[in-house]
Amino acid sequence: MATESSATDIAASDQVGRALLAYLAKRLSASGLRFAEPPEQITHGWETYIYTFRLAGDGLDARWKAPLILRVYPRADSGPQAELETSIQQFVHESGYPAPMPLAVETDIGAFGHPFMVMERVPGEPMLDRIAGHPTAVLALANKMADLHVKLHRLPVDGCRLPSEGTLVERRLMNLTLAGKGFGGSLPADLQEGLRWLN
Repeated sequence: MATESSATDIAASDQVGRALLAYLAKRLSASGLRFAEPPEQITHGWETYIYTFRLAGDGLDARWKAPLILRVYPRADSGPQAELETSIQQFVHESGYPAPMPLAVETDIGAFGHPFMVMERVPGEPMLDRIAGHPTAVLALANKMADLHVKLHRLPVDGCRLPSEGTLVERRLMNLTLAGKGFGGSLPADLQEGLRWLN
C-alpha cells in the first residue's frame, strides 16, 4: 500500500523539505524544529538528488545546526549503495581525510520513497567552475587534486567496507554482465561481443 510520503517528488524542493522535516522531527530530540535555510537543490549531482539546507530548533545538537547536505537516491532499491557509501565516507573522515562527515543514512523508503543520506556541507565550489573563473589556477588545482588522491590511497584500509575482491575493472565488468543478464536471462549477442572485447 502506498504511503503519503512515497508520493514525494524528490526533484521538488518544497516536497523534499516537508518530508525531510517530518522525518527529522521524529529522529532528533529538538523542539520547534524548522529550517533556518530550506532545502535548495544543487545542480551538480551525479548519481543522487542533492540539496543544501540548515536546521534550527531548541536543543538541537551543533552538528545538526551547521550547513548540511541531503543526498536522495533516485532508485528505491539503492539502500545497500547508500549504506556502503555512507560507511566508506565515515571511514575516510574518521581516518583524518578531509571528507564531510555523514550524520544519517536511511534505507527505509518511508520518508521519500527513496533511500537518502544527510551529511555535513563543506565550503567550496566545483573544480570546473573554479577553473572557468580562474583559468591560470588549473595547474595548482590539478596538483592539489593529485595530492588529495595520493593521501586517500595511503589510508590504511583495515576496517573499511570498500569491496576488495578483484580489481575495480574486474568488478565493473562483472556488474555489466549481471546487469545485462537482467534483460531476459542472457546478454544480447552484441553486448556479449562487447564484453568479450573489453575482457
